[in-house]
Amino acid sequence: MISVEFRDLAISDLPDELRDLLFYWHEIRHERLAPAWQDFDMMKIPAQHLPLTMVKDVEKEPHAYRYRFYGTGFVRLNSKDLTGKTTDDIAMPTFAQALRVSLDDFVKQDEPRFYEVKFLHRYHDHVGQHLFRLPLSDDGATINRVVAIAVKHLDLQHYHDLIEAEEGNPLI
Repeated sequence: MISVEFRDLAISDLPDELRDLLFYWHEIRHERLAPAWQDFDMMKIPAQHLPLTMVKDVEKEPHAYRYRFYGTGFVRLNSKDLTGKTTDDIAMPTFAQALRVSLDDFVKQDEPRFYEVKFLHRYHDHVGQHLFRLPLSDDGATINRVVAIAVKHLDLQHYHDLIEAEEGNPLI
């Protein structure tokens, strides 16, 4: 069995190319809670980060996080495209649950955040990814979309090893 932990990192630790994106987010935000989806230009995300970018819609009834955009790097990692699916459709249930809790917290905080995502299995800690999230708000009062960019991520084989460990097989 594995567990998953999201740990806040200092926003000042963002890679330089993502600091420009953070500046852009603040620029289009103006005095609002967060920028609206229609104001956010995905082409402002550095090209090398687009494959590991996701946009999730925050759904209220029933409560869910639905993938509006699921980068090709994540498609390769998961061997499927989750566009139109929810975080509950992730292959690793432990990760899906931890992700949902982390997203719930993020939506309440309504500010950009930078995380380290760790996968813990027995005596091994594996830093799975560093994740940068930006909130979006179409009505200016509630966060209804989340842009997430993985800065560092597990290699494909290691990820599949973690899925096997989640299913009860030993992680080598």
